Amino acid sequence: MGERSGREHGTQLSPEELQEVLTSTLDAFNAMSPEERSTFLEGFTEPDVVQLPFVYIPPPPSDVEASAAAAPLLEKIEALLEYLGESGKSLTDRGNIKLADGKALIELLDTGDEMEKQFDDKTYRRKTTERLPGLNSIVNIAKEAGAVRVHKRRLAPVQKWAQRSATERAAALYAAIIDVGALGARDNQYEIMQAVADVLDDGTVHWLAGLLAPDAEVHVEDIVEQAEPILQEQIAPYWPQWSDMIDSLARHGICHIFETLEAAGVVEWTHRTEAVLGSDPYLTGGTIRLTSLGRHVVPDDLAEAGSVLRRVDDLAEAPSSALIEALDWVPDDQRRWLVDAWQPHIAITERVQQIVDVIASADDPALRLKGFAALELFDTQAVDPAMRRLLDGPAAGHAALYLLSRGLADETEVGELVDIGVFVDILAANLDDPEELCEMFASAPHSADQFAALEQMWRYPAAETQSVLDALGQHLPDPKLAKAARKAAVKHRSWMANRN
Repeated sequence: MGERSGREHGTQLSPEELQEVLTSTLDAFNAMSPEERSTFLEGFTEPDVVQLPFVYIPPPPSDVEASAAAAPLLEKIEALLEYLGESGKSLTDRGNIKLADGKALIELLDTGDEMEKQFDDKTYRRKTTERLPGLNSIVNIAKEAGAVRVHKRRLAPVQKWAQRSATERAAALYAAIIDVGALGARDNQYEIMQAVADVLDDGTVHWLAGLLAPDAEVHVEDIVEQAEPILQEQIAPYWPQWSDMIDSLARHGICHIFETLEAAGVVEWTHRTEAVLGSDPYLTGGTIRLTSLGRHVVPDDLAEAGSVLRRVDDLAEAPSSALIEALDWVPDDQRRWLVDAWQPHIAITERVQQIVDVIASADDPALRLKGFAALELFDTQAVDPAMRRLLDGPAAGHAALYLLSRGLADETEVGELVDIGVFVDILAANLDDPEELCEMFASAPHSADQFAALEQMWRYPAAETQSVLDALGQHLPDPKLAKAARKAAVKHRSWMANRN
């Protein structure tokens, strides 16, 4: 995937949009009694359900595999397995990696840990690998993912790991990061840091959820702004001496989470800068977006996190009816993206024809209108030939109006086909909203036009005409028009009976 920069590229998620997936958790916490709050280390309270405002389309499997194969963490796991060898390496009595192996792995895996630290004129040497966050993170994630195991006080490879595809292995690493936590896997030494880790790790899926929107990206600082009040609520009451450090702790923790997710191939992180918390340097700032692997693995965790994701499974092979319905699920600015993802491997003329076939056979006026709305997203010249095939069917009026409005035909050619049926279809599509239906009917500029329209409507032989006239007769606020609509409904019913 290409590198993006700045807010001008992609779809920026505003702080308000991100807040949707966070505020429910905060509200639930605020409603707790002091006794209930004391158990916060067990994780977030179950959030309210949030329906994400877009439709999800899975990325192509080939893109997912390529994204997974490029994951740096996957490469480090392979290097770890090779170092361990078939028989593995023995651990200390406390279950830690031995010092010699720890030193070798720090360099081999580039974990960022240090076995020696210099303070003033003194050199302090570690006597154990127990508190090496970079190395422990890799090993703990590898354990949880099923790449290594501890057996008879030895850390050894799991043979089945090598038999899995790159996508399966990368998906297992992501699942392990969510289960143990990107921060929790680092084996934090201090209680306050473990408490922060528990809170921020539980927010990981929430922050990733919004990035499933088409071309979405978010600035790290926006996520920090959303996480900081949650930390204030859950940390400051128990460690008030850390209150002034909450913003730094939020930024430090979130950045380590995304650093781990980037290593796992789940996100891209561009335009970062360096910062330091205490003696711990870390990357911060910049923009986050999901990779194809991220778009593949993140949806599986949304239900448990309280998010509902509308999805069109494999829209690339879905019928045109599925596309037409899916277009109704997304904002206007996302419809182009949805159409481009639908059956991209076939010619535009074939795709257009599939939609036209749905329109031609549709009994539902709303479906016909949605079909025409879908055609608006295709090149006019590609639609023209297929549209002309509708001129001999029940959607002839719609087709004629489409051709006229785009200069593809003139009045002498198709003008007589633009009849009252188009108006009936539009009204029928609003039968569930009588007020809207009546407002649309009453939009004719003169009352005489409305009475004339009723006279034309009762002679229109469509199944929905009766329902439209009945609704107008019941709900029109003008008594005279309502009475005329009821009379038209009676005429239509009698006329249709005679025709049959």
